[in-house]
Amino acid sequence: MSDLIGHKFKSLSQQLMKSLEVSEIYFASPEQLNDPFDCQIDLRVARDLALKSQGLISTPADDARWKYLSGRLEDLLKTCGVFSLCGGQVIGPNAHLLWPHYGGSHEGVCLTYSIPDCFVIEQQIGGGSVEYTTDKVFKSITELKLDAIPTSEEMTPTIISLLTTKASAWSYEEECRMVAYKPGPQRIPKEWLIQVSFGLRVGETKRQCLMDSMRKWGYSNCIFTEVLRVDENLFGFSLNELHGNTSPR
Repeated sequence: MSDLIGHKFKSLSQQLMKSLEVSEIYFASPEQLNDPFDCQIDLRVARDLALKSQGLISTPADDARWKYLSGRLEDLLKTCGVFSLCGGQVIGPNAHLLWPHYGGSHEGVCLTYSIPDCFVIEQQIGGGSVEYTTDKVFKSITELKLDAIPTSEEMTPTIISLLTTKASAWSYEEECRMVAYKPGPQRIPKEWLIQVSFGLRVGETKRQCLMDSMRKWGYSNCIFTEVLRVDENLFGFSLNELHGNTSPR
């Protein structure tokens, strides 16, 4: 597994400033996510569809075992936390949707992180790219052994697949995720935040305020950029690196 590099589009707010000051990222619980289907897949329906997709037939004994096992899975899923990033580009094709939806209608920022794989492997349950088809989650469900009660570790691949599968309509997000053992904030080294990009509508005063604050807080390795319109395309934009004091456009 390579380092996890991704982007977090955020509105400018006091909450964001507080999290940056202490270098915290937030792992949301399933019920906090904006899509009620996200991380809250109906396990009974999922198993029925998984068996049907592979031409498999269940037995009454397996149905009873799955009822018990799915209850355990649901309990484990409720206690997990999810940190989501966009694995695409700050100014890529899908950014036209991401900036308005999550970046405060271009009045916010995009935070780019480079998170070492050892943090994901050693301190979290796991992570990876979000799947926008049901193939992986169906496969993980049918591969669970029902002749014996699996351990929590043996259920990890299924837990990860259930928490990293979304409806195809969300594919524009190109999302990647880390899954934690519990929801809530976690502190990370400030060196992992490698770039802050300002949206088209962020004014000079707000840009300078955030840059000065982050330098004071010790983000010495962070690059600051701004989104600009381009002349070559009516709807195109580019990134311009900012140095020192910014100047009005």
